[in-house]
Amino acid sequence: MAELSSLERVRQAARLKEPDVVPVAPYIGNHAAVIAGIPIDRYCTSGELMAEAQFEAWKVYRHDILAPISDTYNLNSNDFLSTICVS
Repeated sequence: MAELSSLERVRQAARLKEPDVVPVAPYIGNHAAVIAGIPIDRYCTSGELMAEAQFEAWKVYRHDILAPISDTYNLNSNDFLSTICVS
């Protein structure tokens, strides 16, 4: 079997067909901020920086699925709620 792209690999697996290798989807979380050199407070509050950092992590690990999300336990709940209420 020829090497599949990440998209093809994930689609094969979703269709319960055997891909070339098992798709990899690690939870990178805030580790991406470290890789990209972005301060964690800026990473956790900026979707654009989060996506940029996740892409930088992908360049290092070449995993099949990117999940631009944060480990939200690093956010202070009062700061988060006040941001929502003020916005």
